[in-house]
Amino acid sequence: MTAQEPQSERPESLFAELRRRRVLRVAGTYAVVAGSLMQAGAVILPAFELPTSAMRLLILSLAAGFPLAVLLAWLLDISPRGIRLARRRLGRGMDSDDEGSESPANTSVFARSLEMILLGLALPVLGFALVVLVMSLRSGGEAIVRATTAPPASGVASLAVLPLVDLSNDGADGGFFARGMHEDILAQLARIPSLKLISRTSVMTYEGTTKSIREIGEELGVEHVLEGSVRRSPTHVRVTAQLIRADTDEHVWAEQFDAELRDVFEVQTRIATAIARALERELSADGVQDDARELAVVPAAYDAYQKARDLHRNLDTADRRSFDEAQRLYEEARRLDERFASVWLQLAILHSEARWFGLDRSPERVEQARRCLERARRLSSPADQLALAEGIFAYYVDQDYGKALLFFDDAARLAPGNPEASFYRAMILRRRGELSLALAAEKAALELDPLNLSYRDEYALTLALAGELEPARQELRSILERDPGRPRAQVQKWQLDLELDGRPDRLFEELLRADRTTWPEPHYTMLETTAVLAGQTGRALVALARPTPTPLARARIAYQQAVLERYAGRADRAALRLAEARLAFESSGAQGVTPIERMELRQFEALLAAEAGDATEAIRLQSQNVEAFPVENDLITGGPALWLLADLQIRGGELELAAATLERLQSRMALGSVPFGGFFLLSHWPGYDAARRDAGFAAALARLRPAYADAWRDPDETAPRTP
Repeated sequence: MTAQEPQSERPESLFAELRRRRVLRVAGTYAVVAGSLMQAGAVILPAFELPTSAMRLLILSLAAGFPLAVLLAWLLDISPRGIRLARRRLGRGMDSDDEGSESPANTSVFARSLEMILLGLALPVLGFALVVLVMSLRSGGEAIVRATTAPPASGVASLAVLPLVDLSNDGADGGFFARGMHEDILAQLARIPSLKLISRTSVMTYEGTTKSIREIGEELGVEHVLEGSVRRSPTHVRVTAQLIRADTDEHVWAEQFDAELRDVFEVQTRIATAIARALERELSADGVQDDARELAVVPAAYDAYQKARDLHRNLDTADRRSFDEAQRLYEEARRLDERFASVWLQLAILHSEARWFGLDRSPERVEQARRCLERARRLSSPADQLALAEGIFAYYVDQDYGKALLFFDDAARLAPGNPEASFYRAMILRRRGELSLALAAEKAALELDPLNLSYRDEYALTLALAGELEPARQELRSILERDPGRPRAQVQKWQLDLELDGRPDRLFEELLRADRTTWPEPHYTMLETTAVLAGQTGRALVALARPTPTPLARARIAYQQAVLERYAGRADRAALRLAEARLAFESSGAQGVTPIERMELRQFEALLAAEAGDATEAIRLQSQNVEAFPVENDLITGGPALWLLADLQIRGGELELAAATLERLQSRMALGSVPFGGFFLLSHWPGYDAARRDAGFAAALARLRPAYADAWRDPDETAPRTP
C-alpha cells in the first residue's frame, strides 16, 4: 500500500498543476486583452459623444469580468468535445471523456486561454453594451441639452470679476483698454468647466459702485470676487489683481503682472491661471488655455481692436454710424496685424449681424462675412470663439438652424462659463418649438449673467410661448422696474395685461400716458388694437400722428388711421386713408432681399387687401407667408404669420379654415403669447362678431378657451365684459 501511494497521488498532483497553469494563462492574457479594450474605448466612446461615465462603466465591467474568467478557468476544461467541468480521473485519475483535454495536439494553449477569457467577458460586456445603448439613445435629445445647459452644480467655485479700474493717464483713452482687458480675462476663465463665472454684462453694472464686496457677492450669488486695476504705457502694461472671499472680506490672493504690451495675451493667460490655482476647490488650472498663436500682437492693432469691441458690444442695430465706425476700427486692426485672429472673428460676426438686423443684406456683405470666417479658421483661432462665430454665421447668414445649434453646442462645451453660447442655443431651440429645452438654456445663461436684461426679455417671451403667461408677466414687470422705458418689455407686458386682465379701457389709458417719443412700430399697433377694443378711436387718431421718415412708414401710419376711421364709423375717411396707404406703399419701391423681408412686404399687402374688402387676395398672400415659414419649422416667424392668416380667414368668412388654423397654432404655442392676438381678441374684437355667432366657430373657440379667461368675468356678471 505504501509503495503504491505515490502512484495514486500522481494524477491528483498533475491535475492541480494543469489547473494552476490554466488559471495563470487566463489571468495574464485577460489583463492584456482588457488593457487593449480600455485603450480602444478611450478612442471610440468620445466619438459617439457618450458621457465620461461610459468609460468608467467599461473599466468596471472589465474588472468584474476578471474574477469570473479566473473562476471559469479553474472549473472548466476545453476539450475537442467542447467545454466540460474539470474532474479528476475516475479509477485512472481522469474521466475518459476528458482524456487529452490538455493535449496541445487537440487544443492550443492560446485557444484554451482565449475561450476562458471570452466566457469571462461575455456577461459584463453584454451588460455594458446594453447600458451604453440606453445612454446613446437618451443622449440624442433632452439629455444632451440638459447636460450642456444645466447651471453649474452647487458646491463648485464661483467668481465675479469686477471691471478693472483704469489707471492709465487718468483714463484719457476712454477706458477701452481696461474694458477690453477685463473681457479677455473673462473669456479665458470661461473655459474652466468647474467654475461658475458671472458674465460681463452683469458685473459691468458694478463699475464705479460703492457697494461692498459682501453685498456684491450676495447679489450675484458668488463666493469670490476679483477686483483689480490696469495701467499701461506706450510699450508696457501692468495689471494688479486681488481675490477676495465675499462673505468674510478675506483677501485670498493678490499679485501684480507686468509685461510688454505686445505680450498682452500672455498676461491674460497668466492672470487666469493664477486665479484658477487660488480658487483651488474642484478647480484645475488645466482649463485655462494658453493661446500661443496670439501671445504676440502689434500694440496699435490691439488698441484699434479694443476700441472696435467697445463700440461693438454696445451697438444699436439701428445706428448705422456706430456700426460703420466699429467696422473701420476692426479693419484698421486687421491691416496693422494680419495674423490677429480675434479681429477676423469679430469682423465675421459684425458682417453676419449686418445682414440679420437689416443694416446691409447685400450678397457682398455675406461674402465679406464668409471670407473673414475662413481667414479666422486658417489662423487657428481659439476653439470656443471660433465655434461661436461659426454658429452666428450659420444662424444669421445661412439660417441653417440645425447646423448653428451644433456649433453653439461646441462653444458651450469648450467655454461653459460663457453665457452667449447658451443664449444662442435657446434662440434656436425656441424657433424649433422645443420650448422646455429653450427655457433650460436661457436659465443656464441667466445663471451666469443674471442682470442681462436682453436675456431676461427673451426668457419672458419663451415663458409666454410655453403658456406660462403670469410668470412671464411677472418677469416683465421685474425688467421694467430696472429699465422703465424698455420697449421690448413694455409691449410684451401690455399684451399679457390685455390677455390676462381683459381691461382694454385701462390699458389704453396707460398707453396714452407713456412717453411715445421713442416708440417703435409694435407699440403703435398695440395702441390701435386697444383703442378699437376700448371704443377710443378718436383719441387714438390724435396719438398716432407722428413724423414719417420713409414712404413705407407713411404707408403703415395711413393704414392704421384707415382702420381707426372705419371702426369710428367714418367710411369715407377710412377709404381716403387706405388710398393714401396704398399710394405710399407703391411709391416706396420696397423690394424684399431676404425671405423675411419679402414676407413682411406680402403681409402688409395682405392687410391692405383685407381692408379694401378683397379677402380672397388677402388670404392668398398670407398663405404664401405661412408656407414659406411653417410654424413647425420656425415658431418665432411662423407663429405670428399663422395668427394673421386666422385673422384674415375669420374676416373673409372662412370659419372652418380659421378654426383649423387656430388649432394648429395652439398646438405649437400659447395663443395668448401671439403678438397683438390671443383669446381675448378672439372673444371681443368687433370684427369677429359675425364669426362668434356661427355655431361651429363658437364650438372651436370653446375648445381653445384657456382657464384664465374666467378672470374676464366679474363675480356678479353672467357674460364676458365687453368694451
